[in-house]
Amino acid sequence: MSIFNLNQVSYQVSDKAILKDISLSIEAGERVTLVGPSGSGKSSLLKILSSLITPTSGDIFFEGQSLQTLNPVDYRRQVSYCFQQPVLFGKTVGDNMRFPFDIRQLPFDEKRSF
Repeated sequence: MSIFNLNQVSYQVSDKAILKDISLSIEAGERVTLVGPSGSGKSSLLKILSSLITPTSGDIFFEGQSLQTLNPVDYRRQVSYCFQQPVLFGKTVGDNMRFPFDIRQLPFDEKRSF
């Protein structure tokens, strides 16, 4: 089952196209790495997936439902975004890896995370 489906997603600020016609599917349990030069839209795409900014066109589905129809608070309880500027919630890397699971009261699988 696909967790995310993006269909022709674009993001534009004024006259500048940041993302253009991005289509992809991310399956449950799949790990994805975004790579590209500075300014290529990696962070913008992650912010769109986290519902922190809205695409200017295209459709995004999370677990088969349009992001536009989902309650943002409920959605953000299921989707996490790791900012580029590091912020420590605990004293160790492990503490920070466990943090999203702890606040959701979910078990943490150390074997999948390290």
